[in-house]
Amino acid sequence: MLKSPPATLPLANSMSESTRNRRGFQGILLATVAAGIAGYVVTWIVFRFAGSEDYAHFAVFWSAFFLLVGGFAGVQQEYSRATTEIDAQPARSERRATGWKFAVVLAGLVVAIVIVSSPLWMPTLFRVDWMMWTWPFVAGTAATIIMSATAGSLYGIGSWKLIAAMIAVDAFIRLAAVATVLVLEAPVEVYGWAIVAPIPLTLIVALPWLIRALRNQTKVDTTSRRLSWNVGRTVIASLATGVLVSGFPAVLQSSSPNVESAVFGDMIFAVTLARAPLIVTVMALQSFLVVQFRNNPDGKRRLLVRIGTILVASTIAASVLCIVIGEPLLNFVAGRTVVNGSLFTVGLVVSSGLVALLQVTGSYLVSESRHSAYSLGLVLAAISTVALLEVDLTLIGRVTLSLIGAPALGLLSHAAAILTRRATTRA
Repeated sequence: MLKSPPATLPLANSMSESTRNRRGFQGILLATVAAGIAGYVVTWIVFRFAGSEDYAHFAVFWSAFFLLVGGFAGVQQEYSRATTEIDAQPARSERRATGWKFAVVLAGLVVAIVIVSSPLWMPTLFRVDWMMWTWPFVAGTAATIIMSATAGSLYGIGSWKLIAAMIAVDAFIRLAAVATVLVLEAPVEVYGWAIVAPIPLTLIVALPWLIRALRNQTKVDTTSRRLSWNVGRTVIASLATGVLVSGFPAVLQSSSPNVESAVFGDMIFAVTLARAPLIVTVMALQSFLVVQFRNNPDGKRRLLVRIGTILVASTIAASVLCIVIGEPLLNFVAGRTVVNGSLFTVGLVVSSGLVALLQVTGSYLVSESRHSAYSLGLVLAAISTVALLEVDLTLIGRVTLSLIGAPALGLLSHAAAILTRRATTRA
C-alpha cells in the first residue's frame, strides 16, 4: 500500500504533500507497532508473574477502561474530521465550536456521570473492593477525553510526527508503570493507576509541542450544537466498538458469572493475544483514514477497496498459518496450556479481520459525515455480541460465535450503507 501510485493515498495533488502523508502513515504505523508490542509485554508480564486470578482482575479493569477509551475515540474521530488549519478554508459566518472548551465541558459531564453511576455497575465487575478501582477509572476518564480531542485535532491538521510520538510515549510509560507495580509487589488494585496514569503524563510531556501545533492554529468547521450531535453519534459507535474489542472481557464476565477466575483469565489472555495485532493497528489508524478519505473525495472508493483487499488477504494468510502454529504459539507465550485446538485460534484471527474491516468502513462513513450509518452498524454488532454470548453452547463455542458473528453483521450494515450511497450518486 505504501508503494502504490500517489493518486491512491494523497491529501493533495502535490508530490510533496503526498510524500509527507506517506511518511506520516509510516510513522504512525511504526509507533502503533511499537505500542502494540509494549501492550503485549504488559499483558504477558502480568499474566506470567501475577498469576491467573490477579490477571483476571487486571484484565477486567483493562477491558472496562479501554472500553471507555475506545468509546471516546469517537471524540477523536470527529475532531479529526472537523479540525482544519485556520487558513485552510475561508471563514464562515456562523459561530463555530471552540474545540478545547467543548472537550473540557464534556470531560466534566462524563466524570460526573461515572461517579454517580459507579455503584450500579462497578460491583458487578469487581465483587471485592470495587471502590478501589473506581477512582483510577474516574481520573482516566477525564484524561481520555482531553487526549482524544487533542489527538483528533492533531490528525485534522496532519501533525503526524507528534501523533506518532504520543502513541509511543503513552505505551512505554504504561509498560514502565506496570513493571514497577510488579516489582514492588503492590496490591492488584494499584494496577488501575498504572494503566491510566500514562495518559495525563503523555499530555504533560508533549505540552510544549502541543501548544506550538494547536494554539491559535486550528479551527473546528461546525457549530457547538452540530459538533455535540456528531460527537454523540461517533461516541455511541465507538463504545459499541469497545464492546467488540477491549470491552469484550467485561461483557464475557457479565454473561458468564460462574466461570472460575483462572479459566476466565486464560480465555481472555488467548483472545487478547490472538486478535490484538490486526485490530489494534487498524484502530490506531482510524483517524488517519478519516482524514485520507475526507481530503481525497475522488479516490476514496478506490482506497477503500485497496485497504479492504489487503485486510482480507492478510486475514486468510494468518488463518492458514494459525492452523499450523496458532495453538502451540499461544501456549508457548503463556508458559502453559491456555488453548486446546487450532480451530479456536483460527476463529480469533477471522474475528480480528472482520473487526478491522468494520473500522475501515466506519472511517469511510465518518469522512462523509454519515454518522448515523456509522453508528448503526457498530451498535448492531455490539448488541449481537451480547446476544450471541447467551446462546446455549460451550464457553468456547459462545465466544467464537460472538466474536465472528457480531462484526460480520455490523460489516453487512456498513456495506449496505456505502453501496446505497454509491447507487444514489450514480443515479
